[in-house]
Amino acid sequence: RIQVAYDNKTERTTVTFGAEVLEAEGVAGDLYFSIVYSHPGAEPTAVESVTLFLQNYRSGRLFDESDAVEFVVDDEPMLLPITDFDLTPRKGGLTGRTRTDRSDEIVHLKVDRAALQRLGEARSLTYREGRAVVMFDQDDLAAMRAMAQRMAGP
Repeated sequence: RIQVAYDNKTERTTVTFGAEVLEAEGVAGDLYFSIVYSHPGAEPTAVESVTLFLQNYRSGRLFDESDAVEFVVDDEPMLLPITDFDLTPRKGGLTGRTRTDRSDEIVHLKVDRAALQRLGEARSLTYREGRAVVMFDQDDLAAMRAMAQRMAGP
């Protein structure tokens, strides 16, 4: 599930996990997460941080005016600052007589290796935004641990 791609033109390697579907309560829409980092050259090398993307495809914004995402790691809060934000409106279809407008909302979080390892080692991991509670399953946590190990280099 982790993909590694080397680009000869830029002489950079990009390592990607996801996009994986997340389970959510209190919110309608599709939620995903992915993790991406890149480094120079074709050989594995240590990196300091990854970008964790939280993507939401739904009506309305989930991360309205947030500057951090609150994760709950084994019942302990952990705030990760939002480093970038994308909102791409999409026209939906008709549901009955109502036009549904949806958007892709993507939040970028810069996560260092220790924080990613802590997230991955959790027994339970969720994040909260407004009424939404979004849960990560054990496969998601295993992927976070694997990405944190790759970040250490050879």
